[in-house]
Amino acid sequence: MTVHHMPVRNRKAFTLVELLVVIGVIGILIGLMLLAVRRSGGAARRTDCSNRLRQIAMSIHNYQDAYKHIPPTAGHFDHLGRFVASADGETSLLVGLMPFMELNPILDEINTAAEYDGIKYPAMTVSPADANYPVWQKRIPHFECPNTRPPKSTFGGTNFVFSIGDTARDLYGTRPSRGALSTTQTTTLEGISDGTSNTLMMFEVCRDKSKPTRWKIVNNNGTQFLDDVSRLDRLYDNPKKTGFAPSVQFTANQRGHSWADGMAGATLGNTILPPNGLNCSVNSQRKSDGIFSAGSTHTGGINAAHADGSCHFYTETIDIGVANAGTLTTEQLKDSAGIPSLHGVWGALGSANGNDLGNDL
Repeated sequence: MTVHHMPVRNRKAFTLVELLVVIGVIGILIGLMLLAVRRSGGAARRTDCSNRLRQIAMSIHNYQDAYKHIPPTAGHFDHLGRFVASADGETSLLVGLMPFMELNPILDEINTAAEYDGIKYPAMTVSPADANYPVWQKRIPHFECPNTRPPKSTFGGTNFVFSIGDTARDLYGTRPSRGALSTTQTTTLEGISDGTSNTLMMFEVCRDKSKPTRWKIVNNNGTQFLDDVSRLDRLYDNPKKTGFAPSVQFTANQRGHSWADGMAGATLGNTILPPNGLNCSVNSQRKSDGIFSAGSTHTGGINAAHADGSCHFYTETIDIGVANAGTLTTEQLKDSAGIPSLHGVWGALGSANGNDLGNDL
């Protein structure tokens, strides 16, 4: 009997070059997948951030529905628990909005006299500058962007601030407001002649320790930069604007350092420099004039809420007009209704009664 043997084929193994190619392709695919995951995660955090901002914006609408006005951005509580204007009130409007954001337990703590570590605190009147008051130290997710890595702070911080428009001087005066909200006066949505859909009410500020030029506040010791905002470019250490010059000094607190503090550095912002621009205070005091810019860690721009409650994303390349423009003077601010913003599209969006709709997006 004849036995037939099947021919034996020689099996070739992968060569080293082929193996390296396969490993390289797999590495590229993994890299693309991780990049996609990272981008989708960033997009999700940006959306979450926008939703938190929208919730605060809508609470302002609910406040007006309840009390027929919008309170000032800094004030105190009256005997009925309402947030009202006050010459010496410095508590942030974020506190006044708590009943409309389901944050009543925290507000109840503020409204109740208490004693901590032997120190007695009265109801409703604890200074927001008191770093020992435990309530001011609480971190509240409603007030924070989920995309941030905040620097160390004694206080609970915020990434969401109120727009005071294109105003940089006399921030705590009694003049009519340039923005949707006022530091010392009550306002209404109906009083925004430029239209609620064309006017910013709130936006983000950066509190991320990896972005020092966005969250630190420069102590300038003077007002010259308010006459020519391009002077602030001298504070950077390089043309790419990634760091500060060695001689620059900073205020003790940073942007958004406290949700309880109604002063500009903590919970206010103006529309003079573009998003992710510098923050510069006239002096080192909490209650200071200056330029307090929007900022974030989202790629390319910031979330902002309009007075109609809608939220939009604005890029850091938005038009700000002439680079060396000055800010409105104290004299101009006495009767500034109908004066178009000097700061391009971004300034026009901040202005509530500037009659500059032609500059809006």
